[in-house]
Amino acid sequence: MAEIAVSESIIKVTSRMGGKALHKEFSTGDNYALIIGINNYKHHPHLKTAVKDAKAVTRLLEDKYFFRKNNIIFLKNTEATSANIQKAFRDLVAQRLRKGDNVLIYYAGHGWYDEIIEAGYWVTSEATKDPTTYIANNTIYKYIKAFDKIGVQHVLLVSDSCFAGSFIQEYRTIETEIDDRYFQEKYKRPSRNIIASGGVERVADFGKDGHSIFAYYFLKTLRDNTSPFLSVKQLGVAVEKLVCRNSNQTPISRFIHGAGDEGGQFFFINSKSHKSGYMTVRVSADIIALPNESRASFNDIIKAEEVQRQAKDKWKNWQQTREKEYKKVKEIDKSENLTPKQKVIAWQRFLTAVSQDNPYSLQDDEMRSYSKSHILHWENVKPIKKTKIQKKVTIDLSHPNFGNYHALLIGNNNYEFMAGFNCFKKGAEEVARLLLDDYGFNVNVVINATRRDIMTALNNLRTSLGDQDNLLIYYAGHGWLDKEADEGYWLPVDAEPDNKINWVSNSYIISTLKAMHAKHVLIVANSCYSGKLTRGYRIRIKTRDYFTRIAKKRARSVLTHGTCMPECDSGIKGDIPVFTSAILNVLKENEGVLDATELYSKIRRPVQLQTGQTPEYSDIRKAGHAGGDFIFVRKYIR
Repeated sequence: MAEIAVSESIIKVTSRMGGKALHKEFSTGDNYALIIGINNYKHHPHLKTAVKDAKAVTRLLEDKYFFRKNNIIFLKNTEATSANIQKAFRDLVAQRLRKGDNVLIYYAGHGWYDEIIEAGYWVTSEATKDPTTYIANNTIYKYIKAFDKIGVQHVLLVSDSCFAGSFIQEYRTIETEIDDRYFQEKYKRPSRNIIASGGVERVADFGKDGHSIFAYYFLKTLRDNTSPFLSVKQLGVAVEKLVCRNSNQTPISRFIHGAGDEGGQFFFINSKSHKSGYMTVRVSADIIALPNESRASFNDIIKAEEVQRQAKDKWKNWQQTREKEYKKVKEIDKSENLTPKQKVIAWQRFLTAVSQDNPYSLQDDEMRSYSKSHILHWENVKPIKKTKIQKKVTIDLSHPNFGNYHALLIGNNNYEFMAGFNCFKKGAEEVARLLLDDYGFNVNVVINATRRDIMTALNNLRTSLGDQDNLLIYYAGHGWLDKEADEGYWLPVDAEPDNKINWVSNSYIISTLKAMHAKHVLIVANSCYSGKLTRGYRIRIKTRDYFTRIAKKRARSVLTHGTCMPECDSGIKGDIPVFTSAILNVLKENEGVLDATELYSKIRRPVQLQTGQTPEYSDIRKAGHAGGDFIFVRKYIR
């Protein structure tokens, strides 16, 4: 990890006037603001802090810095479309702004950088994956240039998004003393400034108190300001220093090249401040004030520095101890020999040890959050029930008619509108290879299947299979549960998060299986909420003629990896999901005939121990199950 060196700048501010007097005497117009915050995206991952950041900035401008409520345009989430944002800019240019006015633009949301043409973009709430639906930084730049034609005095753009630094081309030095003369000189010259949360880099959507790390210190600096005025340079230096100390991103503050900047400064004039700095003393001809005999003492400050240094060292040692414990409890969490209850106790002990808030680090916050999530996880893991071991029975394999075997295998890695996976494609291909080579299946592998692909494949099987055929359907990909409708779904690669048009419902799958003429159908599902297809597991007692009886009965059953999360998120062995890997191991070890019930019993404990998920197996509700079971038969036996 690269270390970032940050220069320390001390800026002395002196003024003989309070904020209200400064605003009254020197203000050339009104203050306007366009504030944008986007958490909820239609086609991109959601953010957590952007809307809260934007609301806090709006309140602070109204309460402290002479921004009237009617002069602030606030757009959030679905309001912040490309059309609405550009309409707001045009409204400012065409209707609201006058010569001498000041404008602040605040954007919190996704950003994108095109490395081919070296250009940055704002990603609006409705934007698709196509960059042509984004707002180019160059478009924002043109609106800012349009402000210059009106005669707008000061413009400040604050951008809290990835790659925001692509706006910036120039840099100016930082003054260390600012007084009334400096204020008057810089305020009368037009300025076009930007403060960005980072350069051409990704920035964090987390920090403190529900704000991003950049917004937290941006707001803190403005809230803590007691001076009559705060320049954008002062603000930029303070935010850069604080963010660099507490994260891996580097904010930058510069002027915007070629947009009408004439060396001025955007100032936040403090409506709550009184005059500060030096006072004027009148000296008469007869009486001359003499200097007093007081001396500056720094003993208390020096002592405070030593106490604070010691405190920082102790917290550093405390953090190092917690990190060692954190590493150890993670090892305990992965153990296959401990019960969920023991793992809960281990996490609870660590959570107690890390309960204090380290004022010099954010790592302890992450440790506490991680600990709580794992306690909740292990508290909800179902205990493994012991089952009575049946007396081994010699099974009669007098060559019952097992029929023909077919398999449809779907592995979805690359999703268009949601996060993808890196293990499901390989898992589907490995299962297909084993079924083809060792069990004589006719296989159809569909990688990154759309809704049309899945529906077409199922329809072809429905029309082509007869009552002597067996079908295995393997699905690995996203799933979803509509809790209000109590309906589960498979999500193909073209599924959109908030639009069910391309989702495949459990109801459709069940009705398709019911209509099929195939004798035995087994669904193996490696996705969220596939457990909605099941209705409980029953132990089968095997008699001598077991396979002969089962082979004759119609079966519609499902084997799922669990009910909680996609198994790529809960466990990978090599580059294949643990659930799939366990199935492959059992099928490879089988030397003869194996039913799906026994397959389930052999994978259940290994999967639970390695992932925390509890596999489920049962017949499928209302799909035409008649007491049979899916039977795997080695190719050389048939």
